[in-house]
This record gives sequence, C-alpha cells and structure tokens, in this order.
Amino acid sequence: MINIKYKIRFIWLIVVAISIIASGCFPQTAITNGMTTDETKSIIIETVAPIETVIPPNFTPTMSIEQNDGEIISAPADAVVVTDWWGVIISNPSGAQFDDYFERRDSAQIIDYGIDSADPAISAQIKELRDSGKTIHLYGLLVNNVLDVNGSQIQPDRIEVSDAAGGWIPPGTSEPISDWWGVIRSTPCGAQFDDYFERQDLGQIIYLGIDSTDPTIKAQIEALRDSGTIVHLYGSLISNITDLNGSQVQVEKIEY
Repeated sequence: MINIKYKIRFIWLIVVAISIIASGCFPQTAITNGMTTDETKSIIIETVAPIETVIPPNFTPTMSIEQNDGEIISAPADAVVVTDWWGVIISNPSGAQFDDYFERRDSAQIIDYGIDSADPAISAQIKELRDSGKTIHLYGLLVNNVLDVNGSQIQPDRIEVSDAAGGWIPPGTSEPISDWWGVIRSTPCGAQFDDYFERQDLGQIIYLGIDSTDPTIKAQIEALRDSGTIVHLYGSLISNITDLNGSQVQVEKIEY
C-alpha cells in the first residue's frame, strides 16, 4: 500500500512539473538557487517594451467666421453686381476718414457709398468727377463690410456720364419719353415732394418726380397715387430740376 501511495505521489509530482515547464512559470528561487551573484546577472531578462502612450492630437477648433480672438465679426457678404446705378461723386471734408463717396440717386432715397477702383484710369476718373455735379452711371461691384463710407464700397469697372459729350447736363434739359410704365406713389408725410413715379419697365426700379402743367392730367396723377394701377406715361423727362432725384416726368398723356 505504501509503494502504491508513493507511486501516486510521484506521478502527481511529474504532472505538476510538466505543467510548470509548459507554462514557463519557474519560481525565481528555484532558478537562482545555488548560483553566484554574477551568474544570476547573466540570466537573460526579457526586455519589456515601453508602453506607448497615445496622446490624442490637440485639435484647435476651426475658427468660426463669427469669432476672432473673442471678437464678433461678420463675414463679408457676396459682392453685388452694380448695373447703371446713377448719381454723383462728392468729396468729404478735409480731415475726414475717407476722401470721397458716391451719392446714389436712382432709388426712393439718397444712399451714400464709398467708391474706389483698382484700375488707375477709372481711379483718376473718379477723382476728376468729384464735386463736378455730373450725373454718372456706374457698372461694377458693390462690396459690403469693408472700411469705407457706411461699410460699403462700389468698385466700378466702367463709368458713364449722362450726356453723350460727357459734360454737365444744363438745368431743365428735357428728352421725350414714350410708354414708360410703372406706378405712382405718395411720399411720406412731411417729405419735400408729394409723390413720385416708380418706373418698372427696366431691369431695375427707378424713381422719378412726376407732374404736369395740364390740370386734368395733374388731377389724374393725384387720383392714381398708391392705387397700384400700372400707368403708361408719355411726355418729357426733365433733368436737373427740383424734384425727386433731380428729375421729373412731365406727363402729357397717361394710359392705364
């Protein structure tokens, strides 16, 4: 019985030893037992690779067009195409931030814009036209949110002067008109003029003074104010006159 017990214990030890060898887990004391210090140092020690610490990239948030170092800004709007905007170029007083501006006169109210051009010839033309009183027609681009009068600047690529000779239009100069159509509107209470003609047969709306020397037509004009009725006018356009935008349609016939 004793021999069988020893045999079983011996077999168990062999199994344990095989398991230890297979797993590679040798107790340190068993390996170095009876070895000198120098012999212990010669044991190959497994080099543990350093743990690579992955640091996420420090992304800088994309700056919004509305933020710049904590300041709120607005993105420049897309440029607006300018076609036949007419008015005059006026100098600013000495010492002003900007040297000149364009006074637009083809809308219901006068609007001031900065004006400049990268073309040296047009830039020289702008300077020449300052305070000349000449009515000019601009073609080019309107750029907003720029450092100029009222935060806007017209950048013309073409300037036309009203009369063919390129000179000043004398007061009272008239030209015949035929079948100009649009509506007649009242101006606000207290305005300098009582009504105006909103011309709508062009690519853009143009505002002109309106009147007649004929009492019957004059009464017609008053009756048609703010009616929304499309009227067709025949008569003359008088320039450089005291009326809305410096022009007045003198009506000889109204059709509607």
